[in-house]
Amino acid sequence: MILSSQFSSRTSYYPSTYGLKEGLPVVSSSLSSMLLQRDLPGLRVFATIGGIIVARFAYRLAKYARRHFVPEMPTIRRPIDFLETRYGSGSWVLVMGMNQLGCAFAHQFAKRNFSLVLVDDDRKRLDQHLQRFQKEYPLILIKTIITNFELAATEGWVDSILKDLSKLSISVLVNATAGVDSKHDEKFPSSGDSEETRKSVVAQVFPSMLLTQAMLPRLKERYNKLQIRGAIITLTATTPLRSSNDTKSPSWLSYALYQSMCRFSTTFAKTLSVDATEAIDFLIIHPGPNISCDRETKSMFAITPQEFATASIQQLRYGVQETSGWWDHELQQWFMESISLECLHYAWMWRKRQNHPTGGVDTRKKGKLKYSCRKH
Repeated sequence: MILSSQFSSRTSYYPSTYGLKEGLPVVSSSLSSMLLQRDLPGLRVFATIGGIIVARFAYRLAKYARRHFVPEMPTIRRPIDFLETRYGSGSWVLVMGMNQLGCAFAHQFAKRNFSLVLVDDDRKRLDQHLQRFQKEYPLILIKTIITNFELAATEGWVDSILKDLSKLSISVLVNATAGVDSKHDEKFPSSGDSEETRKSVVAQVFPSMLLTQAMLPRLKERYNKLQIRGAIITLTATTPLRSSNDTKSPSWLSYALYQSMCRFSTTFAKTLSVDATEAIDFLIIHPGPNISCDRETKSMFAITPQEFATASIQQLRYGVQETSGWWDHELQQWFMESISLECLHYAWMWRKRQNHPTGGVDTRKKGKLKYSCRKH
């Protein structure tokens, strides 16, 4: 009896040579019971941290799906005409910069019976947009202002614009000059040209900065009198909206200026939002590079400015402060922020070699991948 009890106890913890299938489940169950019975604070800490990370990711994913894929249902608190109710129907919207995106946002507010103030430095382009708006929206009021953005740093530039806006009840300001106007983007110098650098910085940074600073007290005063909120929408692209055909040099100076100006506009708007969130809604939009007016090239990634503006303006319903507008642009932005800058550099250099005019041919030497340009 003693031998049989010892043998049975051994087989309960160790697999026998003749009965491996019978021994393995006993071992696994005994190990799991040992782990459950033991008090391991380290495992609990790691499990708690992992649960928090998963919950945070699931929460962000749910918010992302709600903002981009769940249709907005009219309620008592948020009716279907949310923008008209929140910012005042018939009030004025000031659009700074009538480029593709600025014009698209002006269309979105014109559809909701907002009056428009269009500011641009190109008279021909502004007249074309004015005729189009008057034809499509004959019932709204439209005012145009011609100014030179490159003179925004001079004394009296802001006062000349505010003089024309003194009798208007402006509720929304749209800044579309910081990094989203290809006209000034083409002036980025590829060498150390200080004059062109100064003009580029002044034209894309100073108009939105100075006008936002000037309009902030007016929007607060309007809220104190009428109890109607205002909004400041700032468009700052994360990457240039035009594709460069230069295959000789990457022009890092141009991209450094570009990213610095966009980052400044983003930080400036975020800082102002801390003091004025009770009266003003701030929305910072980072449009992606795949925005084109050509509808033949429309795809999941290449969208039109009108589609981008329609999706971006809906973010005001959810109190979003910073977004990429379109759903796949937001995914691309998240992916770009997740990988390192060094990986982006190597990917850009690889793509540049592949697009070389003489053709890029890869050769393997000593286990390393190298590139050489040969004529075919």
